[in-house]
Amino acid sequence: MHGLSVMASGAWGSDIPITRENIDEVTEIPTRLDPLCSYLLGFSTPIEITEEGTYTAQASKSEPGYRFYSIQIPGTDEYYFIENRLTQGFDKGLCGIYSKTGDGTDVTGGLVVWHLDASTWDTCLEDNTVNTPDHQPAYMPVYLESYDAIGERSVMTRDPFRTTGLYSELQRDSTAFTDTLQCFRGTVDDPNERTASGIGVFALDGAQDAADFKMVLADIPDDADAADAATILFTNDVHGAGLDPASEGLTYASVAALKLEARTLAGTSNATLIDAGDAVQGNALATLSKGSIPVDAMGSADYDIAVPGNHEFDYGVGTLKELEDQAADWGIAYLAANADDLTLEDQGPFSRPLFDRPGLAMHRYIAGGKPVTVAFIGIATPETLTKSRPSNFQDEEGNTIVGFCEDETGQALYERVQQSVDAARQSGANYVIAVGHLGNRGVTPRWSSKEVIANTSGIDVLIDGHSHEQENEYVADAQGNDVLLVQTGTQLSSIGKITLRDGGFDVELVTSADYAKKDADVTAALERYQDEFAEILNEEVAKSQVIMPWETEEGLRLATVGETNLGDLAADAYRSAMGADIGLMNAGGLRAPIEAGTLTYGDILSVQPFGNTIVMAQVTGQQLLDALEMGARLHPESCNGLLQVSGLTYQIDPSVPSGVVTDASGAFVRVDGERRVKNVTVGEAPIDPNATYTVASHNFMLVEGGDGMSMFKGCPIISDEGTTDVQTLIDYIQRDLGGEIGEGYLDQNGAGRITIAQASEPDDGHEDDSSDSGDDIAPGGTGDASNTGGEPGGTEPDNHMEGEASNGLAATGDGPALKAACLASAAAFLAVIVIAARRATLSRRR
Repeated sequence: MHGLSVMASGAWGSDIPITRENIDEVTEIPTRLDPLCSYLLGFSTPIEITEEGTYTAQASKSEPGYRFYSIQIPGTDEYYFIENRLTQGFDKGLCGIYSKTGDGTDVTGGLVVWHLDASTWDTCLEDNTVNTPDHQPAYMPVYLESYDAIGERSVMTRDPFRTTGLYSELQRDSTAFTDTLQCFRGTVDDPNERTASGIGVFALDGAQDAADFKMVLADIPDDADAADAATILFTNDVHGAGLDPASEGLTYASVAALKLEARTLAGTSNATLIDAGDAVQGNALATLSKGSIPVDAMGSADYDIAVPGNHEFDYGVGTLKELEDQAADWGIAYLAANADDLTLEDQGPFSRPLFDRPGLAMHRYIAGGKPVTVAFIGIATPETLTKSRPSNFQDEEGNTIVGFCEDETGQALYERVQQSVDAARQSGANYVIAVGHLGNRGVTPRWSSKEVIANTSGIDVLIDGHSHEQENEYVADAQGNDVLLVQTGTQLSSIGKITLRDGGFDVELVTSADYAKKDADVTAALERYQDEFAEILNEEVAKSQVIMPWETEEGLRLATVGETNLGDLAADAYRSAMGADIGLMNAGGLRAPIEAGTLTYGDILSVQPFGNTIVMAQVTGQQLLDALEMGARLHPESCNGLLQVSGLTYQIDPSVPSGVVTDASGAFVRVDGERRVKNVTVGEAPIDPNATYTVASHNFMLVEGGDGMSMFKGCPIISDEGTTDVQTLIDYIQRDLGGEIGEGYLDQNGAGRITIAQASEPDDGHEDDSSDSGDDIAPGGTGDASNTGGEPGGTEPDNHMEGEASNGLAATGDGPALKAACLASAAAFLAVIVIAARRATLSRRR
């Protein structure tokens, strides 16, 4: 017990450590009673804890005075006593006993946990072996639970105090320690055998008179070895979804509870929590706080590592650096090995890091009773340069000041990742886990996670994000070795859990159906965040008769693969606000559904959370054709740049390979060969490549060329009123639609403005005339071909507008190609099949 009890051997302490040299000069000071002796002598009574929660352990300095707690290990006669010991008063002597610096100033105290085995108490009391220091724990009923080096657990411990500083030390120290509370399973043959008790006691403060701690109960897994394994939890593309304390799904409180359970079973140093990007943007709270609230929520949930996604940069590089500092205060390290500050001198790889921490972090765990070193490498997507606001990465002269190892082949990224892996192995890593915001579906192929794996070697696991997929598969690396690729989807649909055992990894995706526990303290924090902006977010601004979905249960964002009524609504709002010929909305700019019923400001802000402003530009027909081609280049795969339209219709022929050529940053350069976008009409007339049209959209696309739409950069901006996209959408619903979304938007698949050409069988060997307006088509791949919805809302202009209600809007009408398609029985049959499948998916979602 090493001085923590007056009844123990060596109960005399001092202000400074006692040595052979100073033993005659040092004044010895007795320490106070341990909680068990205090209780047996009638000086104090423990407060029994039976439920999870946060409790306060009072030292003896102030009112209400000293008190301690007891917790019984379920199904046993074993107990934990929790007390608060400070190096003051009678316990001043603890300074000399536990000091490592030699002067005693480094010891301040903290929570102390005692372990009592009541089943052996009477026997040991009778033969006076209770405090025999050379007894094995199985025969010594009272001793300290502390954090000794694994494999070297000792009764005569040197580190008994639990504080928040202890956990920081455990997480960063290269030597693995455990703070796991265990229960006896000793036998005569193996008296030291113990297993995890399923009880966790975690300090929430430093050394202070009233110190809070959290008690956690975790189910003991059936697998006896589970507690002797490292747990790596991960999330990706949360986009603010974890901030709703009332959500029945997973929240940051769920993440926190899962992390605490992992710490309880395997120890603080054996549990790591990671985010793979796009956490600080995506809903109303995230936008209003410019990412600050999501970072605080992650800190409350005890994240350790974060990798920046493209949307971490949405508020600007300067703001992201502030968020990095905020995260560091919570103990969260941002990692991105390929994110370079180009304003610094280039002295080779890793010489210009954008973030304070290098792109590599080393953690040491215990798996199978053996120390294991794992390296984590952060990888940001080079698509960030076009999938966040492009001007965020430029100085006042337009020079690019941030780089992500982007080039036209992907080789620069592969080389940087390989250099990081090699550095990790040379530093002693047994395993390498890459944490990337790269994705696969709908991303630039050369920068996808699968291509990074295929062009590198030495990675064991790649935790991915960006494409909103659920992945759990093996991909071969450059040397043919299997690499585990995992991703959780989006919006906290699941939490990833990797268990590292001696010799391999196990993976599971934890959903709300699997896990219902939520940490009360984190839930309370989420409630405070909601209250901060409640008045703004809860203001009722409109109503909706219809459901406007955003994504499927599988995480497929509907507007990135075809037309949706939500995309129609946004494009109509832009066009109406500016009185433009055409309205454009990029699919990636839509971030949440609209449900039927009352709509609040928070609901609309979640749909368009980026804070873009609406502008109108003069654009040539050729520039529009290039933009449509750029947006359709990946179809039928998901693409954030797919354009939702108003005042315009177009057809995509996916049988034509995309000829779009982009530059090293992913921006549009030209189209080689045949175009896959056809039958483009503005109003009822075919588009004229040489004509000039007025186009309304947001500054992200028309001014900055976001989503790679570089063809718009330099276009004359003829109107820029500074109105946000959110307010534009609210104004349109209130003024043009009479305050309620309804007629014209009833079909979730849109009004037939985007159509998809269907493959048809050759007829008697005659070749099809590709210029024939009667090509087989299906509306949007999903919509109703009988309704083109040319006007906003698919209605006559004067139905919802006052005065000059048309605002110069040109009706698109039913073009000849669309009428021909509706008359073609084969095409209609195909359309019905696609419509039915799409609606079945949406029905399952509801």
